Amino acid sequence: MSTQVIRETILVVDDEKDFNKLICEVLRHAGYITLSTDNIKEGLALLKQKKVDLVVTDLNFPEGSGIEILEEVLNREANQIPCIMLTGDQEVEMAVSCMKKGAYGYLQKPMQPQNLLKTIKRAIDEFAVNKALNKSTKLLKGDIFAGYRVKKFIAEGSMGVVYEVEATDRVDIGEKGKVYALKLLRIMEDQDSDMEDLLRKRFITEAKATMRISHPNVVALFDMGMDTERNLPYIVMEYLEGDTLSLLIDRDQLTMEEKCKILKQISLALKSIHDCKITHRDIKPSNIIVTPEGRAVLTDFGIAHLHGSNLTMTNEVFGTPAYLSPEAFYSAKVGPESDIFSFGVVCYETLLGYRPFDGGSIQSIARQIQNEAPAHPCNENKQIPDLLGSTLMRMLEKRPERRFKSTTKISEAFQKCLDEGLESKDGIMDWIKKTVTIRRF
Repeated sequence: MSTQVIRETILVVDDEKDFNKLICEVLRHAGYITLSTDNIKEGLALLKQKKVDLVVTDLNFPEGSGIEILEEVLNREANQIPCIMLTGDQEVEMAVSCMKKGAYGYLQKPMQPQNLLKTIKRAIDEFAVNKALNKSTKLLKGDIFAGYRVKKFIAEGSMGVVYEVEATDRVDIGEKGKVYALKLLRIMEDQDSDMEDLLRKRFITEAKATMRISHPNVVALFDMGMDTERNLPYIVMEYLEGDTLSLLIDRDQLTMEEKCKILKQISLALKSIHDCKITHRDIKPSNIIVTPEGRAVLTDFGIAHLHGSNLTMTNEVFGTPAYLSPEAFYSAKVGPESDIFSFGVVCYETLLGYRPFDGGSIQSIARQIQNEAPAHPCNENKQIPDLLGSTLMRMLEKRPERRFKSTTKISEAFQKCLDEGLESKDGIMDWIKKTVTIRRF
C-alpha cells in the first residue's frame, strides 16, 4: 500500500466558502497540508500562530482587502513566505499593484487546478532555495549591499541568487532610487574551496560575457564588482517585469503568432551572443523572460563559455538535461551549434506545448537526445507551417555540422511565417493582463 508524502502547509484565505473548500481539496489531494479561513482577521491570526509555507488569498473581502494578508506576509521577511493573490476581477492596475508590493503571483478566478498547483510548486521551490542559502548570500529587506538597498528576494539562477534592489547615493549608475536586479554568487554551506574558487571565476565570466553584449533581447548589465566584506562577486542587471517562457508554456494561452514573435526575438539574441564568441550553454524556457510589452529577453549567463577560456574542465557537463545537445552529454567544450540544438528544443516545446525528448530519468533523456529522432512537429500540430517544421528538425539534428551555422536562417523562417500570416487572437499584452503572474529578474 503506497502512502502519499505530506509536504508544505498552505494557508487559504477566501470568503467564497465553496471555492475555499474546493481549493483546499485540490491542495490536499496534491499532498499539501491546508489551513483555511473565510475572513481576513482570522487569516492574520493564523499567520502569527502557525508555521505556514505559502499563502493563497483572495483580493476582495466584505470587510477589507487581501492586501492586508500580503503585507503581513511581507513583514515576515526572514521567513520568505510566497503569497499568491486570487481575484474574480479583471483590473490590470490592481494586478500590477499587487506584484509591485511583492506578491509572487496573481491569478484570476476561475483557474484550472493544474495551473494553481504549478504556480504553487514553483513558488515553494524558489523560496526553498533562499532558505538553504549560505548566510553570506542571504540578504534581507533594507540591507545595503555594495551601495544598493535590498527590496526583496526574487529568484535563483543557475549560479546565483537574485534580489530586487534600488540604487542609493553610494553608487554611480542611474539615479537614486532606480530599481535594478542584483545577482550574487550562490554559495552553499560546506562548499568545497576549490569548487568555490572555480564558481567565483565563472561568475565573473558571466559578468564579462554579458557586458560585451548590447542587444534589446539580451539582459543588460550595468555594474559589477566584489564585495570585500562578504568576499562575494556581484553583478547589477536591468530590472525586468514579466513571465518566464516556461510559465507561459504551462498556461497554454499563446497564439501561434505570439509564439513566433517570442522565438524570433530569442533567435536574434542568440546571434548577438554568438557574434561575440560566447556560447550560452543553458538555453531553456526558464531563462527567457517575456515582458508585458512583448519583449523577450535571454537571461542567466552563469555557465556561458567565452571562446578561448580555460575555465572549462573536459569531464564536466553543464546545462539542463532535457535541453542539452547530444554532444553536451560527453563534452563541455561545445560551441554555438549546441545552443542552436537547445534552442530547437525550446522552440519545439513552445510551439507544441511539450518537449521533443522527455523521460523519467537523465539516462532516458540522454538516450533519446543522442539516438532517437523527435516526432516531426508538423505531424504533431497542423497549425505549424511546413517551413517552421523543417527548420526545427534541422536545429535538432544529432550531428552539430548538420545544424544551422548561425540563427540567421532561423529568425528569417519565423519572420517569413509572420509575414504570411498566422492565427492571431488576443495580443500578448492582453493575455498577460488577463493571467498575469509577474516575476522580476
